[in-house]
Amino acid sequence: MNILVFSDNKKVKNCFSEIEAGSDYTVEYMPCSDLKKCAKKAAPGSLVYYDPSGSTQEEQVKIIRYLSRLNGYYYGILDPRSSIEDIASLFHNGASDYVGMALFKKGLSLKRQKKLSEFIRAGETAVAEETASAAAYNYRLSGPGWDNVKDGKEYTFCIMFIEIDDYSSIRKKFGVENFKTLTDRFHDHLEWDLSPCGGRVWMWSDYGGLVLFPFDGRECSPIMKCFRLMLNRKLINIEYFDIDFFLSYRIALLLGNTVYRSRGQTGTIVSDSVNTIFHIGHKFAEKGNFYLTSELAEYIPAGLENYFVHEGEFEGRDIMRMRLPL
Repeated sequence: MNILVFSDNKKVKNCFSEIEAGSDYTVEYMPCSDLKKCAKKAAPGSLVYYDPSGSTQEEQVKIIRYLSRLNGYYYGILDPRSSIEDIASLFHNGASDYVGMALFKKGLSLKRQKKLSEFIRAGETAVAEETASAAAYNYRLSGPGWDNVKDGKEYTFCIMFIEIDDYSSIRKKFGVENFKTLTDRFHDHLEWDLSPCGGRVWMWSDYGGLVLFPFDGRECSPIMKCFRLMLNRKLINIEYFDIDFFLSYRIALLLGNTVYRSRGQTGTIVSDSVNTIFHIGHKFAEKGNFYLTSELAEYIPAGLENYFVHEGEFEGRDIMRMRLPL
């Protein structure tokens, strides 16, 4: 394995001296200022170490974000001053290693580095298995965020249908203007609540529509979001809508493929998945309930599995329904 060390600390070579003496690794040292220029030139599979001790907090954040987005590379953090407070956050952002002050002074052992290599290989195997699983389902992974999603190309998304129940009677009761105020608040609340996990309101009428979430084949955070939307309906009614009756809505989630077009440019889209989620929402879903298609079952968060029951089959898909609290 090739190791690239980006540090301005003169003692950094002492930290890697035992590893350099072995035959399984090559170690290259470069100044931090060269990190963005050189990391991309490294051979795929290289391990990149970054020492942030000479960088400002803002620079650290930018560089760690950059490292977390490098495809085909792994990264670790050298922290000779033990200045990083939230070490766990590094691993949440994809880091493979962290070297604090004590370990930096002691130096990295060859035995430790071999264990790290095994850990990295195990991660590669897991990713390969996930990719194979995705291929088996004909998934076109859009990734964990929107950075790699291009207009006009087809991807697999988690597609969410949500619509206000009995909207016609509510519109008659409130009048057109008041109903529009209510639905605008409904739309804005969804946009605010769902955007942290990548949700984009995509196709929308006055009273509901579709929300898209990128899908990376590993997790599906919209399930938990929708679960909370169902549990928190009474609070949402009180806090956001300022109405004297209970506003009910129904939700359905589906994993499916569609060409991505920006909101407002979706009129020419032809997608079986989009058609199906609309059909589930309009023809299958009952008022005030939350449904998901069975391919999402493996992504239900641990501890919530028993809250979903098999509800039936619709248009060739097995449908599960959330058990509602009494």
